[in-house]
Amino acid sequence: IIESKQWGTGNFNPYLDRLVAQEQAKEPNPKFIRTVSSAMVIKINKQTVNTAAVSVTLQRLENGDVPEKQYYQELTVDLIKVGNDWKVNAATWQPPT
Repeated sequence: IIESKQWGTGNFNPYLDRLVAQEQAKEPNPKFIRTVSSAMVIKINKQTVNTAAVSVTLQRLENGDVPEKQYYQELTVDLIKVGNDWKVNAATWQPPT
């Protein structure tokens, strides 16, 4: 997560810092859980010269020390253009289906 901050804005990166701190504060979980996400559909909902709202439908597979589980989940992402780069300004997971 820390490495992904290069793709985030100054507004989004503090969220990533809080997420890392919350996970580090938790008791260690002895179970290994791997989640692999594959983007199935990417839809641009709205775009201007410097902003975009995107929905990404992901197929997600969890396995490891837990029973294998496959599900779909949508991630909505707000992007802004910083120089020549598009950066994540907000991201929200929708409930899995």
